[in-house]
Parts: sequence; structure tokens; C-alpha cells
Amino acid sequence: AVVIAGIYPAVKASGYVTPSLERKWKIPTKPLGDRWYVPLPMSVSDIKSAKGLLAYIAEYLTSVAMEEKFRVEEEPKPVVSMVAGRKALGFSMKVRLPPYDAALVEDVKIVAVERPDGRVSLGIDAKLVSGKLYLWAPSHRNFVDEVRKQLLTWKGLEPKVVRKYIKLGEKMFEGVESSD
Repeated sequence: AVVIAGIYPAVKASGYVTPSLERKWKIPTKPLGDRWYVPLPMSVSDIKSAKGLLAYIAEYLTSVAMEEKFRVEEEPKPVVSMVAGRKALGFSMKVRLPPYDAALVEDVKIVAVERPDGRVSLGIDAKLVSGKLYLWAPSHRNFVDEVRKQLLTWKGLEPKVVRKYIKLGEKMFEGVESSD
């Protein structure tokens, strides 16, 4: 009776925190051949904040030793592209995914797209450059999940750190928007 009295409130509370039966985030899209756009479950209020968030993610991807999960082959380059008919600001890079002996290499763009309501959503647009499709999908899922987990830490940063990344983002994208 004591155990049940402790478990019941915990189960009820977990239902309030995550109301659906799904407890784990799943990628809402599927690859289309050798391309895959994954909308990330994160949005920010404006393009200035999005630039800061993109700078934060770019720094994370290039500075963290994630050898077992992925390798960044090229430094991120700022880009402006089109996603679903909308202008997207982001950065592109080449990423090598495990298993490394399968030579899985993808071109990745992490982009910020302004929505009709004014908020800015993030997404990952990837294209397989080399390797087998059936090996790429699970490895790319792991890469997307790593980026998603890092995005979750953004909201917990101190305001002065956020301002630092916004300045880095402004510098990173200087002149890129006007060059398209």
C-alpha cells in the first residue's frame, strides 16, 4: 500500500508533464531519397535571436569532440537558402557519420525560417553525399538528436551569455543576407 501510494502520484504527474503517450521526441519527417529536412522542436521570437542560436549551435558542433557520434569535416559557412518557399538563414557544413568505414558523408544546413506568425523556427536540411541510404538514416537521426539536445540548453543560458551569442551571430551573418 505504501509503494502504490508513492507511485500513483508520480504516474499522474508524468501525464501532466507529457500529456501524450509518447515520452520521446520523434523526427516528424522521413528522408526523400538522399535528402532529408527535419524541423526542430524549437522556435525563437525574432531573427536576431535566431542568429545567436545558430552561432551557439555552430560553436557547439565545431568545438565538441563527438568522434563517436559525428565529425564535422568543414567549418560552418553562413548561407541564405530557400526552405518550403521561404527565405532561410543558416550555415552549411560537411559532416561524417558513423559507421566511419561506410564513408557516410552529408552536406548539412542548419537553418532558421521565419514563420507567418513572426516567430523563427529551426530545421536541419541534409543531403547524403556518399554512403548507403539504409545506413545513413539511423546515423542522421543520431546527429539530429544531438543538435536537438543542445538546443534545449539555449533557454537555460544566462542573459549575458545569450547576448554574447547574439553578437557572434550578427558578426557571423554580416553581409550574408544582402548577398542573395
